[in-house]
Amino acid sequence: MADNAKLVTDAVDKGGQGAAAGSVAGPWGAIIGGAVGAGSSLLGGIMGSNAEEEAYKRRKQAYDNMIKRATGLQTEGERVFNNIVNNPNPYLNQVAYDLKNNQNDVLNAGRNQVNAGLAQQGIRGGQAGTLLARSVGNMTNQANQDLNNMMYNDIANNRNLQAAYNQAKALAGINASLQEFQG
Repeated sequence: MADNAKLVTDAVDKGGQGAAAGSVAGPWGAIIGGAVGAGSSLLGGIMGSNAEEEAYKRRKQAYDNMIKRATGLQTEGERVFNNIVNNPNPYLNQVAYDLKNNQNDVLNAGRNQVNAGLAQQGIRGGQAGTLLARSVGNMTNQANQDLNNMMYNDIANNRNLQAAYNQAKALAGINASLQEFQG
C-alpha cells in the first residue's frame, strides 16, 4: 500500500513539474507538460517496481542454483570420502596378496641374498635348506607384522578421519543454523 501511495505522490509531483515546464508555451503547454510528467512518472514507477522484483527473483534464483551446486558437490565429495575411508588401502591389499602368494619382490630378493650367502660360505644340502627356510621365515614373519601394523594404522587413521569429518560437518550445520538468511 505504501508503494502505491509513493507512486501516486511521485506522479503528482512529476506532473506538477511537467506543467510548470510546459507553462512557458501557454496553457496547452502546461496541460501537455503535466500529462507527460505524470505519465512518465507512473510508467517509471511501475517499471521500477517490476525491475526491483525481477532483480530479487534473479538473486534468489542465483542463490538457489548456488545451493544446488554446493549440495551436489557435497554429495559427490562425501561419496568419494566414504569410499576412501571405508575401504582398505589397495596398496596394502596388494602387499598382503603378494606375501600370501610368495610374490613379494623384497622377500624374494632377500631369499636370493641369503641363498647366495650360504653358497659363498660353502653351506649346502640340508643344512643350507634349513638355514634358508629359517631366514625366509623370519623375513616373512617380520613382513607380516609390519603389514599388520600398517593395516591397523590405516584403519585407525580412517576412523579418525571419519570422526573429524563428522565433527566438522556437525559444527558447520550448527553454525549455518545460527545464521539468519538475509534475502
